[in-house]
Amino acid sequence: MGVPLRQLGPSEAFHDSERRSFAAGAAGFLVFGCLQTALPTIYRESLFIASGMLAAFLRALTLSLAYYHRRWKLGMGGAMLSSILPFFVNVLWARFSGRSLVYPMVALGFLGILILATIHRKISGPRWDGDIEDEVLKEFIAEVDSNVTWKDRVTWLCFAGAAILLLILLFR
Repeated sequence: MGVPLRQLGPSEAFHDSERRSFAAGAAGFLVFGCLQTALPTIYRESLFIASGMLAAFLRALTLSLAYYHRRWKLGMGGAMLSSILPFFVNVLWARFSGRSLVYPMVALGFLGILILATIHRKISGPRWDGDIEDEVLKEFIAEVDSNVTWKDRVTWLCFAGAAILLLILLFR
Protein backbone atom coordinates (compact mmCIF):
# COMPACT_ATOMS: atom_id res chain seq x y z
CA MET A 1 0.00 0.00 0.00
CA GLY A 2 2.90 2.34 0.67
CA VAL A 3 4.65 1.52 -2.62
CA PRO A 4 4.28 4.15 -5.38
CA LEU A 5 2.31 2.99 -8.41
CA ARG A 6 5.18 3.21 -10.87
CA GLN A 7 7.36 0.89 -8.77
CA LEU A 8 4.85 -1.97 -8.96
CA GLY A 9 4.87 -4.72 -11.54
CA PRO A 10 2.30 -4.57 -14.35
CA SER A 11 -0.29 -6.87 -12.78
CA GLU A 12 0.01 -5.30 -9.32
CA ALA A 13 -0.24 -1.84 -10.87
CA PHE A 14 -3.43 -2.79 -12.72
CA HIS A 15 -5.01 -4.26 -9.59
CA ASP A 16 -4.02 -1.24 -7.52
CA SER A 17 -5.47 1.04 -10.20
CA GLU A 18 -8.72 -0.95 -10.14
CA ARG A 19 -8.91 -0.64 -6.37
CA ARG A 20 -8.44 3.12 -6.53
CA SER A 21 -10.95 3.39 -9.35
CA PHE A 22 -13.64 1.68 -7.27
CA ALA A 23 -13.24 4.49 -4.76
CA ALA A 24 -13.56 7.03 -7.59
CA GLY A 25 -16.72 5.23 -8.78
CA ALA A 26 -18.21 5.54 -5.31
CA ALA A 27 -17.35 9.25 -5.30
CA GLY A 28 -18.96 9.57 -8.74
CA PHE A 29 -22.09 7.92 -7.40
CA LEU A 30 -22.18 10.47 -4.58
CA VAL A 31 -21.49 13.51 -6.77
CA PHE A 32 -23.96 12.60 -9.50
CA GLY A 33 -26.55 11.60 -6.89
CA CYS A 34 -26.26 15.05 -5.34
CA LEU A 35 -26.56 16.65 -8.78
CA GLN A 36 -29.66 14.56 -9.47
CA THR A 37 -31.36 15.82 -6.30
CA ALA A 38 -30.29 19.43 -6.94
CA LEU A 39 -31.41 19.41 -10.58
CA PRO A 40 -34.55 17.22 -10.74
CA THR A 41 -35.15 17.99 -14.42
CA ILE A 42 -32.31 15.70 -15.52
CA TYR A 43 -33.40 12.62 -17.48
CA ARG A 44 -34.42 9.34 -15.81
CA GLU A 45 -33.37 9.13 -12.18
CA SER A 46 -31.13 6.10 -12.00
CA LEU A 47 -29.75 6.70 -15.47
CA PHE A 48 -27.83 9.83 -14.53
CA ILE A 49 -26.40 8.44 -11.29
CA ALA A 50 -25.36 5.10 -12.79
CA SER A 51 -23.78 6.78 -15.81
CA GLY A 52 -21.81 9.12 -13.56
CA MET A 53 -20.61 6.27 -11.39
CA LEU A 54 -19.38 4.24 -14.37
CA ALA A 55 -17.81 7.30 -16.01
CA ALA A 56 -15.90 8.15 -12.82
CA PHE A 57 -14.68 4.55 -12.46
CA LEU A 58 -13.48 4.20 -16.06
CA ARG A 59 -11.95 7.70 -16.11
CA ALA A 60 -9.97 7.04 -12.92
CA LEU A 61 -8.77 3.67 -14.20
CA THR A 62 -7.71 5.18 -17.53
CA LEU A 63 -5.83 8.07 -15.94
CA SER A 64 -4.16 5.81 -13.40
CA LEU A 65 -2.86 3.52 -16.15
CA ALA A 66 -1.76 6.56 -18.18
CA TYR A 67 0.22 7.74 -15.16
CA TYR A 68 1.82 4.29 -14.78
CA HIS A 69 2.92 4.14 -18.43
CA ARG A 70 3.64 7.88 -18.81
CA ARG A 71 1.37 8.05 -21.86
CA TRP A 72 -0.63 11.17 -21.12
CA LYS A 73 -1.98 11.83 -24.63
CA LEU A 74 -3.42 8.33 -24.86
CA GLY A 75 -4.71 8.60 -21.29
CA MET A 76 -6.43 11.95 -21.82
CA GLY A 77 -8.14 10.70 -24.98
CA GLY A 78 -9.28 7.57 -23.18
CA ALA A 79 -10.47 9.59 -20.19
CA MET A 80 -12.57 11.86 -22.40
CA LEU A 81 -14.07 8.86 -24.18
CA SER A 82 -14.78 7.04 -20.91
CA SER A 83 -16.41 10.19 -19.50
CA ILE A 84 -18.84 10.58 -22.39
CA LEU A 85 -19.52 6.97 -23.43
CA PRO A 86 -21.61 5.82 -20.40
CA PHE A 87 -23.99 8.76 -20.75
CA PHE A 88 -24.30 8.28 -24.51
CA VAL A 89 -24.90 4.52 -24.28
CA ASN A 90 -27.46 4.88 -21.49
CA VAL A 91 -29.41 7.62 -23.29
CA LEU A 92 -29.56 5.46 -26.41
CA TRP A 93 -30.55 2.43 -24.30
CA ALA A 94 -33.34 4.37 -22.58
CA ARG A 95 -34.62 5.72 -25.88
CA PHE A 96 -34.65 2.51 -27.92
CA SER A 97 -35.14 -0.19 -25.29
CA GLY A 98 -37.61 -0.73 -22.51
CA ARG A 99 -35.36 -3.14 -20.64
CA SER A 100 -33.50 -2.53 -17.42
CA LEU A 101 -30.54 -0.18 -17.20
CA VAL A 102 -28.44 -2.93 -15.62
CA TYR A 103 -27.60 -4.57 -18.96
CA PRO A 104 -25.71 -1.72 -20.64
CA MET A 105 -24.02 -0.71 -17.39
CA VAL A 106 -22.61 -4.16 -16.72
CA ALA A 107 -21.68 -4.72 -20.37
CA LEU A 108 -19.99 -1.34 -20.69
CA GLY A 109 -18.16 -1.81 -17.38
CA PHE A 110 -16.81 -5.24 -18.33
CA LEU A 111 -15.97 -4.10 -21.84
CA GLY A 112 -14.16 -1.03 -20.52
CA ILE A 113 -12.13 -3.06 -18.04
CA LEU A 114 -11.23 -5.67 -20.69
CA ILE A 115 -10.17 -3.02 -23.20
CA LEU A 116 -8.06 -1.17 -20.63
CA ALA A 117 -6.48 -4.45 -19.46
CA THR A 118 -5.62 -5.37 -23.05
CA ILE A 119 -4.08 -1.98 -23.74
CA HIS A 120 -2.16 -2.16 -20.45
CA ARG A 121 -0.87 -5.62 -21.33
CA LYS A 122 0.23 -4.49 -24.80
CA ILE A 123 2.06 -1.45 -23.49
CA SER A 124 3.66 -3.40 -20.62
CA GLY A 125 5.06 -6.03 -22.94
CA PRO A 126 5.26 -9.80 -22.60
CA ARG A 127 6.94 -9.98 -19.21
CA TRP A 128 5.99 -11.77 -16.05
CA ASP A 129 6.18 -10.21 -12.62
CA GLY A 130 8.43 -12.98 -11.41
CA ASP A 131 9.55 -16.55 -11.92
CA ILE A 132 7.98 -17.66 -8.63
CA GLU A 133 4.51 -16.70 -9.81
CA ASP A 134 5.04 -18.63 -13.04
CA GLU A 135 6.05 -21.78 -11.16
CA VAL A 136 3.14 -21.51 -8.72
CA LEU A 137 0.74 -21.00 -11.63
CA LYS A 138 2.05 -24.06 -13.45
CA GLU A 139 1.72 -26.18 -10.29
CA PHE A 140 -1.82 -24.93 -9.72
CA ILE A 141 -2.85 -25.71 -13.31
CA ALA A 142 -1.38 -29.20 -13.08
CA GLU A 143 -3.16 -29.78 -9.76
CA VAL A 144 -6.53 -28.54 -11.02
CA ASP A 145 -6.30 -30.48 -14.28
CA SER A 146 -5.67 -33.71 -12.42
CA ASN A 147 -8.47 -33.16 -9.86
CA VAL A 148 -11.40 -32.61 -12.27
CA THR A 149 -13.92 -35.41 -11.76
CA TRP A 150 -16.99 -36.32 -13.76
CA LYS A 151 -19.15 -34.66 -11.10
CA ASP A 152 -17.35 -31.36 -11.67
CA ARG A 153 -17.85 -31.62 -15.41
CA VAL A 154 -21.58 -32.37 -15.02
CA THR A 155 -21.96 -29.45 -12.59
CA TRP A 156 -20.31 -27.00 -14.99
CA LEU A 157 -22.37 -28.38 -17.86
CA CYS A 158 -25.57 -27.72 -15.86
CA PHE A 159 -24.42 -24.17 -15.06
CA ALA A 160 -23.66 -23.51 -18.71
CA GLY A 161 -27.04 -24.92 -19.78
CA ALA A 162 -28.87 -22.79 -17.22
CA ALA A 163 -27.01 -19.67 -18.37
CA ILE A 164 -27.91 -20.38 -21.99
CA LEU A 165 -31.58 -20.90 -21.06
CA LEU A 166 -31.61 -17.62 -19.14
CA LEU A 167 -30.17 -15.77 -22.11
CA ILE A 168 -32.73 -17.35 -24.43
CA LEU A 169 -35.57 -16.30 -22.10
CA LEU A 170 -34.10 -12.82 -21.74
CA PHE A 171 -33.82 -12.09 -25.46
CA ARG A 172 -37.01 -13.87 -26.49
